[in-house]
Amino acid sequence: MTTEIKNPNEEYTVAGTGPYAITWPYGSGAVVATVVKDGVRYVLPTGDYSVSPAESTTTGNLTLGATAAATYAGGQIFLTRSTPAQQGWGGYSGAREKGLEAQLDLITRAMQEFQGAMGRSLRLDNPSVAMAPVAGGVVGFSAELEPTVLTSWTPEGSEVVAAWVAANLFPAADPAEFLAALGINFDPADFTSTTAAGLALLNAADAAAQRTALGLVIGTHVQAYSANLAALAGLAYARGDLITRDASALKRLAIGAAGQVLTTDGTDAFWGAGAGAELLGTITTTSGSTQTLSGLDLTDYRFLIAVIDGVSSSATWALSYPETGCTLGAGL
Repeated sequence: MTTEIKNPNEEYTVAGTGPYAITWPYGSGAVVATVVKDGVRYVLPTGDYSVSPAESTTTGNLTLGATAAATYAGGQIFLTRSTPAQQGWGGYSGAREKGLEAQLDLITRAMQEFQGAMGRSLRLDNPSVAMAPVAGGVVGFSAELEPTVLTSWTPEGSEVVAAWVAANLFPAADPAEFLAALGINFDPADFTSTTAAGLALLNAADAAAQRTALGLVIGTHVQAYSANLAALAGLAYARGDLITRDASALKRLAIGAAGQVLTTDGTDAFWGAGAGAELLGTITTTSGSTQTLSGLDLTDYRFLIAVIDGVSSSATWALSYPETGCTLGAGL
């Protein structure tokens, strides 16, 4: 058989499972399917498509699986051929056949080397014209997405910076020098729409300098992280609660029962009658009335603590203990 002149490259728009025509001969496993969608290139695994027939000396068809067809719908699919370079002819008699075998082996080795070099090079999925080298030029793409050599262009300064920052291509050193090496004149003064404050932030040496420029120095302008503040923010509060601390962290101390006082055991605070104290009783009274808590024997007590709750600061009240003749109160 002979191989006709044919460029083993087909390009289609993905629209359903296909089939997509293969217009050149191919061997088993030699058809490669590549999809470009939204600027991203995908080499499809063989499980995403099938080729019929498996090998052909003329033409065939490629059919996408349903999942691949849905995933890459609207993208461009490129069908190419990658034939392993293998020489299977052997000469068995005569110097002429042996010489032909040696020559075919030599050609096959050269093809294998060429395939390896191509696999390590930058390649395009669609055939393109050759580019002429230009001193100081860089490889780019035209408006028609054809590769070309760019010698100069004048995008807006903010667009240049945004593009390089988005691609994370600014070095840790001076970005202006980096752009100058690419033939791009970068001058902060060209950023007419950028404020002085914005330029100062861009020119700051490091994150600490940026915080200073913004007036956000930690510990000076803003509160530094504090485990105590974090614990305090995590507490749920109710009316009358107090904040105390146990052996390790801040905690909420709920309001005590009526008549209890805040006391301590020398380590923790809590509500109670107080260390060494006893709740003798409670009474409720109304405005203009008198209530008596009788039967109190204070012989063995050194102090009498009265807790007055719910009395206006402008009210008049009195507490007396007739046995001693003592009276205390407010507004008297």
